[in-house]
Amino acid sequence: MSKNHLINSDFWRDPYTSNLDPVEKLLFLYLISNPDSNIAGAYQLPIKIIAVDTGVDKDMILKIAERFLRDDKIFIYDGWVAIKNRAKFNKLDNPNIQKGIIDIINKSPEFIREFLNNTSLLKPLKVFTKGHIDIDKNKNKDKDINNKDLVFNAWNEKIGKFDWASKCEALTDKRKVAIKERMADKYWVENWELALDLIPFDPFYRGEVGREGEHKHWKPNIDWFLRPNTVIRIIEKSKEKEVETPAEKWVKENDGKLRGMLAPGIDIFCYNAEWLWKVYKTSEGASDFAEKIKYYGAKNLKRGV
Repeated sequence: MSKNHLINSDFWRDPYTSNLDPVEKLLFLYLISNPDSNIAGAYQLPIKIIAVDTGVDKDMILKIAERFLRDDKIFIYDGWVAIKNRAKFNKLDNPNIQKGIIDIINKSPEFIREFLNNTSLLKPLKVFTKGHIDIDKNKNKDKDINNKDLVFNAWNEKIGKFDWASKCEALTDKRKVAIKERMADKYWVENWELALDLIPFDPFYRGEVGREGEHKHWKPNIDWFLRPNTVIRIIEKSKEKEVETPAEKWVKENDGKLRGMLAPGIDIFCYNAEWLWKVYKTSEGASDFAEKIKYYGAKNLKRGV
């Protein structure tokens, strides 16, 4: 049975959603209005269905999901979606609506309830999770847990899989503390994922050069990555040696193909490589790609262009 979702017009002027790029905005709007969504913001929905409905590929959905989680807005995990402040533009003075929200959240998995447990708009509802734990307790616990898992999984997926690096087998108390400390650093929060992407492109980290003396048997590991100055050092080192990011390498390798899709005279290297890569992966053919570059390119030029 179809549902009618009323989206408040404030969505388009909201300080957060108004600053999302078109694909992120589409996904955010979809997650609060798709047929499986509900007013509680807790429901089951496989990523493959999200991809089919939106036309956004799975890898891009996962990338955007990382941002939503980092921004403490939406949590997508194990076939479930949790949206904080889903009731933001809805009236909660109806007792039946309040009861419905409570019932939905109480029937959700523990990790969903933990993510939603610091949503201030639920305080007047006196929501309790199973086991009679107040949903407002441990206000920042969910954010810490999500950050730790995010860094842990990202390390193993991007770096730990290589023979020249060490996989992180467990999140020890020491590592949890280190992640919490790093997440309090704005520069680290904004750049740690870029640093992870840069590591495989440096021959020293791959063990191909400079591994002598005390560094002979050293491998990159998560404890090294979580040191206070590691991320900034990786990024500064990449600039010193002009190490390409994965997106920059992709643009260079596909120079001719990309130019053939655009109007004559357009220099693809004047655009931010990460943005260009994202646009290409989400476009439906050459004409769609060209249209997006035409309308949004001016906002995504490299610094200094």
